Amino acid sequence: MNTIKKIIQVGIGKIKSKLTTGISKMTGRNFTVPVQIYWNMSNKCNFQCWMCSQWKRGRSEDAKDYLNFQDMQSIVDQMKKLKIRNLGITGGEPLLQKKSLFQVLAYANRQGIYTHFGSNGWLIDEAVLREYDRIGGGHISLSIDAIGNLHDEIRGISGAFEHILRVLELYKKIKPENVFLKINTVMSARNLKDILPIVELTEKYAAAVFIQPFENFAHDTLYKDSTEIDKSFTVKEADMHQVNDVVAKLKELKKQKPGLILNSQTHLDGIINYFANRTKTKNICEVAYKKFTIHPFGDVLCCGYLGFIGNVKKDSIAKIWNSAEAAEARKKMKNCRYNCMQGCFFEPSLKELLKDGFYYLLKIIKKINEKNL
Repeated sequence: MNTIKKIIQVGIGKIKSKLTTGISKMTGRNFTVPVQIYWNMSNKCNFQCWMCSQWKRGRSEDAKDYLNFQDMQSIVDQMKKLKIRNLGITGGEPLLQKKSLFQVLAYANRQGIYTHFGSNGWLIDEAVLREYDRIGGGHISLSIDAIGNLHDEIRGISGAFEHILRVLELYKKIKPENVFLKINTVMSARNLKDILPIVELTEKYAAAVFIQPFENFAHDTLYKDSTEIDKSFTVKEADMHQVNDVVAKLKELKKQKPGLILNSQTHLDGIINYFANRTKTKNICEVAYKKFTIHPFGDVLCCGYLGFIGNVKKDSIAKIWNSAEAAEARKKMKNCRYNCMQGCFFEPSLKELLKDGFYYLLKIIKKINEKNL
């Protein structure tokens, strides 16, 4: 039941963020704290995904300069003090540093913070699932971009999809009480026909899915190697009928099966406009009032478009969040006109947040009850 309590606290934090963001925008003063902290452990990865350039940057990184457990212990303590209840750990591939990963996950869970981490699945085995369950759990975001050989091709490694199926079967067999699965899928011209089968696979294993449209130009201003990403992922005008069909079916599935698809309705609606016209947007971004991402050497971003706002090796979360650099990022944010499709750009309405949160909570309670039968 401790997991349920933490998820409820995360939901309360999102509601509070909506209110404080509104006040901050009206008054011009910042009354917010980050909704959650993301820690990018490193850019090192055992995959060579065609739509990602992180693994290239990871090759030249020196691990001795990464944030260590003591650094992250301090971050977690600050999160607790600021009542930030959500810690996500990403990469690269976090399980390449399994000892450090589980040290931080365990410490954060002991402090009452909800945790989760992303993985390509290759290094997830029974021991990983059982250990995460033992230390309090959270959810694992598992990347699936296609069915069968196409997933292997996109991810740049043979046998990748076979490993995914192995993880899903292990999860079904073990039924860890405190560990939940979220499937992350990058929607592109390469996998339009596989999106709905991925949703079916998600449902089969009682997981939830988030579909992120491919964004090949996202952070060119920070990372020049992102321009080298394969352009065959870009949806062409001739493919738009497929996008329309897939999105229509996703929207219908979201209504029919609450808790299965995590995208907000506005995010699903935005996918069509995004792929049809990548230069205009009517949405108002609020990311600099919500997101706090810590990079491997301590640098902090709200968003790649807005630049770095500080470093946790030098300053506290609170000082960085209320700094002149953060204020400047919020000014840039107001004038940002990128046709962005990051999930943080399409915040659900308060009504949708409450509704989706309720159904997701019911799904988790059902899973826990099934485990205890």
